Amino acid sequence: MNLYGWDTAFAIDLSVANAALARNQGSLLVGFTIDDPDGLQVRAEGSFGGWQIAEGGSGQFITVRLPIVDGWLELGTQGDWVDLAGTTFVASVALDLIPSAIPDAEDLRFDVTTAGKVGEPPVAGAITPIRMDDPDERLDELQEALLLASLATYIAQHADRISFVFATVNLVPPQSDSWLTPVRSAFSYADRSDGTGGALVILSVTSDRSIDDLPRSVDPALLARDHQAAFGISQALLLENVIMPSLPPAFGHGATPASFTYDQQARQIVNLQPLGMNSVRWGAIDYDPQIDRLRLGIDGSDLRARYEGSCDLKAGISMTFWIEPVNRIVYDDGTKALAFLADANPKSDYDADIPWYWWLGGPIVRAIVGIVVPAIASGIADSLTSSVGSMLSPARNPPTSIRWQDTQDLQIATAWVEGDFVMTGDFART
Repeated sequence: MNLYGWDTAFAIDLSVANAALARNQGSLLVGFTIDDPDGLQVRAEGSFGGWQIAEGGSGQFITVRLPIVDGWLELGTQGDWVDLAGTTFVASVALDLIPSAIPDAEDLRFDVTTAGKVGEPPVAGAITPIRMDDPDERLDELQEALLLASLATYIAQHADRISFVFATVNLVPPQSDSWLTPVRSAFSYADRSDGTGGALVILSVTSDRSIDDLPRSVDPALLARDHQAAFGISQALLLENVIMPSLPPAFGHGATPASFTYDQQARQIVNLQPLGMNSVRWGAIDYDPQIDRLRLGIDGSDLRARYEGSCDLKAGISMTFWIEPVNRIVYDDGTKALAFLADANPKSDYDADIPWYWWLGGPIVRAIVGIVVPAIASGIADSLTSSVGSMLSPARNPPTSIRWQDTQDLQIATAWVEGDFVMTGDFART
């Protein structure tokens, strides 16, 4: 899964958006009256049925279908009267986020100020006619061309009547999971790769950075086929805001949030100070291994780490060791939290410069390694599972900063990590 540099992505199936459009026809144009626009000698009148979004948009542009349930067309040059009932006006139009009437919020709305022309590429701010769907073939080429131009002009001139809001983005951090609050957002339409439908997606960054160079691209893996919506969280946010805060309790021994930082360039968590571990007793002496260097990141569905440590063996002798566990990340549907599976056979090695005469050195080193390796490969994984369960509240209480029209809270059905973190589910019924 790839968010292409965005921090979050919230996608809904077209069926959700179309249901909201159907319930809010009063906030859309419901009819048209055309009388000689721009000297085209066109007269027409009619009523639109429910506006619908069709498959086939791209980026900020969607394809809309406006069925005409009753109406007529008359051209002054021909004098022919054409029944328009059953035809459909199909056009391309952009959606854009604009300041909301709600303080510190943005609304996703139709962006219509001008009329485009048939055959031209869509541009922001224009409603660009594509075709008239005319199953009974009542319109000839001239009639269709003039009707398309006239309807686009009419809609652009009366765009102030189109007040439908697809979604509202609240820019004020909520009490929980404030790290998911959007700072800047953009809209994108996406078709599923298998041709089974499309989705509306709000892409966001959660820090004060430019989005001008970020592509309005959506990975098909985000588009849930069996559910109404999906919410994606970038690998960086997952590491920095879910896994990293879980490390102090996982390591213990005085580890604090200040012990770790996120290396944006390497896309890994690193330690800023040595990390203590449980003592290893051999005979009457306690030996205290520590982690000197830690690098932890996500590769696909795995948490991959390298721990480099050392241990003072007394008498001026020490050892060093490294361990590279690979912990598979899975989602527990019951607890709605991530779990990190233990690595039964992690890569590891050690080095100790032990004098030949110190015969206890070998057994002590092996004893320390025998404790340290499973403690890291399994113990830290178990501790992370426990700690992350309390950190990953979005899976139990999904983010509320973005609210799609006529929806309630998103109820997560399942989730997974594949580079980035994806949660899919359905909206609670009212």
